[in-house]
Amino acid sequence: MNINKKNEISNSVSEICENFSMLTNNIDKIDRKIEFITKIFYKLSYNASLDTTDTNSYLKFQIELLNIEKNYYNGVRNSIKNKFVAELHSISELILMLLGSIENINIDNNEGKNNILKKVSKIKKDDTIDTSSIIENVNCTLNNLVLVKDFIDLFDDFIQETIKTNRKENIHCNNFKVNLENKKQHILLEYNKFYGKIEELINYFVECTNELKTQLKYQKLLSFLTDKKEDKST
Repeated sequence: MNINKKNEISNSVSEICENFSMLTNNIDKIDRKIEFITKIFYKLSYNASLDTTDTNSYLKFQIELLNIEKNYYNGVRNSIKNKFVAELHSISELILMLLGSIENINIDNNEGKNNILKKVSKIKKDDTIDTSSIIENVNCTLNNLVLVKDFIDLFDDFIQETIKTNRKENIHCNNFKVNLENKKQHILLEYNKFYGKIEELINYFVECTNELKTQLKYQKLLSFLTDKKEDKST
């Protein structure tokens, strides 16, 4: 994974998180409006000199609709966010398991291997994870995937050096070469699989949240319930 591809994925995740923030902003907007209308409702209710029954019934209706909208946005945000975080965590854990298995592979350059393992990033698991933590976890996951590729390159150097030494010293252990190559190909296969899973995950949720963003632009009911109206009488 080159730096450009890593940056592209990180930018896509930032886009997803911006769409999460947009949903949160709408929910906050609704909460403020509910609070504002509730104050008016009680203010009118305590005015004994006015008959506010009809007025208050409409205020209660507006609050009811606002709560329906709020529940909708909360539900959509939590459903999408929880699914994205769960899938990301699943991939991240599998990459960590792969890195853990690398520790048991003996190569001549154990110092190089240990230097790679020292750079492994731990993933934060939090049921109330915020967007900044999502971005951090994605970056940690990408970092760990890069470390897998670094080990593959280091392992390949070991294989090539072993083949060269065996040929030079006339050591007949062709099966050992085959076993090493198979092990390297297995790790490479896992690397490509996880890389593909991350790309698929990010691309899916970019499309999903962008479609949601487009939909929200045309949510006229929310605008009707929350936005201030221009005074056309002046």
